Formats: sequence, structure tokens, C-alpha cells
Amino acid sequence: MQALDNRKLRYLLGAGLCAAINNVILIGGDALGFGYVGLSVTCFLVTGTFAYAFHARFTFRQDLRWKSYLLYMFGIFFGLPVSVALMHVLYDMVGLPMWIAAPTLTVLMVVYNYAVTKLATTFNRGARR
Repeated sequence: MQALDNRKLRYLLGAGLCAAINNVILIGGDALGFGYVGLSVTCFLVTGTFAYAFHARFTFRQDLRWKSYLLYMFGIFFGLPVSVALMHVLYDMVGLPMWIAAPTLTVLMVVYNYAVTKLATTFNRGARR
């Protein structure tokens, strides 16, 4: 058994792309003067949609389905308050600059998002559309 199989490598590629998108939105938006709560919601919508499509088709080799997309977005929605709370701690309380706080937050959310992605994209695989 390989230590890191192809599916995990594909997941890591997608996670890296999502992390980059997320950090561009957070760091760029902060530089433009936007607050992290609104930026976090933007990240949820933009990165969540990209992540579902990427992981469904490329990582897990599944068809795109509205039911799976909604399940995925529902699942990661519960990570949104955690993300905002952690950003509050990192950015407001600890005082980290956004260029450090955003990547730190991204790393903390990867494991949770992997579990949600795996569940949503393989949900009800045998069912007809």
C-alpha cells in the first residue's frame, strides 16, 4: 500500500488551490479594507463551490449533482462560524497580521473540509439522477 495514494495527492492539489483562493480573498480583501466576517462568507461561497466541483470531478471521480453540492455546502457551512471565531482569535485577539492569520486558519480547516468533501461526493453513489 502506498503511503500517499493518487486520490490523496489529488485531494492535496485541490486543497492547495482552495487555500490559495481563500488566502487571496482574505489577504487581498483585508488590504482593501474589508472586514474578515464578510470576507469569510465570500470565501465560503467562492471556495466552497470551487472545492465541490474540483473534488467531485477530479479527486473522487464523481458526477456533479445538486444534492451532493447542497450536502457539501451544508457540511462546510458549519465550519464557517468556527472559521470566523478562529480568525477573531488569530487576528483580533492575538494580533497576527492577515498574511499570517489567513494561512494559519486555512491549515486548521483542511482536515474538517476533507471529511465533509469525502462524505458529500461519495454520498448515494449508486443512485440514479
